[in-house]
Amino acid sequence: MTAKPGSFTFSNGKPLSFEDQVAVALRRLSSGESLVTVGDSFGLHRSTVSQLTWRFVEAMEERALHHLQWPSTSAERMEIKSKFEKIQGLPNCCGVIDTTHVMMCLPSADPASKVWLDREKNHSMVLQAIVDPEMRFRDIITGWPEIREYIIGDLGYPLLPYLVIPYQGKELPEISMEFNKRHSATRLVASRALARLKEMWKIIQGVMWRPDKHKLPRIILVCCLLHNIVIDLEDDNAQDEMPLSYDHDPGYRQRICGSLDVNGVHLRDKLSLYLSGKLPP
Repeated sequence: MTAKPGSFTFSNGKPLSFEDQVAVALRRLSSGESLVTVGDSFGLHRSTVSQLTWRFVEAMEERALHHLQWPSTSAERMEIKSKFEKIQGLPNCCGVIDTTHVMMCLPSADPASKVWLDREKNHSMVLQAIVDPEMRFRDIITGWPEIREYIIGDLGYPLLPYLVIPYQGKELPEISMEFNKRHSATRLVASRALARLKEMWKIIQGVMWRPDKHKLPRIILVCCLLHNIVIDLEDDNAQDEMPLSYDHDPGYRQRICGSLDVNGVHLRDKLSLYLSGKLPP
């Protein structure tokens, strides 16, 4: 940010320091307030708030991507698997996958807006994320990502050799019900992460007024980077003190994919046997 040309001043003529510029951008991202509201609170014109926010977003994209990455070493993956297993006993789990909707207010008269209509007839952009046991985002995309390794997700996803979902049905055997119970308890880490993301960075929490669809994925990315940076700065007890909020997508019903891969079925059955004590680790 400091390397880019340009000077900014408050309405009283006082120049903004580097810290002031970052504070304006963080306020815009965390509050979700309009450019005018943020500008009034700092004594700035709305255009200045917009420029500072985008200077910050561009700087984060350039310098902060290392805060969001898939575990690169076997030791790091082993630590993640160990922490997931401590939640409810699921072995060899590398992550939890979930999605949330960033809602937008778009002009209905514009035919191009129809492509952004979701299944609930809202205009939205999907954020799909893979989360580690500490609610740190490990992989995100505003679309459908290429999934790696063994992760878990809900019934909105297909059962694959590397993506394990719960058993579906009402009259399930006890071994399957126990698996679903443990699966659900482990999966909550992703719901909490997405709920915390939207609670802390409110610019993506409500309905965005006619956002630039090319810029919105960049805003979402930077909010996820900031989410991880906050976690990196916290101590281990801070997460335990956070509100237990899971509802990050109010108004959206559970989707059922229904697609099954035979190798995924075999993996899930083996996991069920392992958790029941009928299969050695």
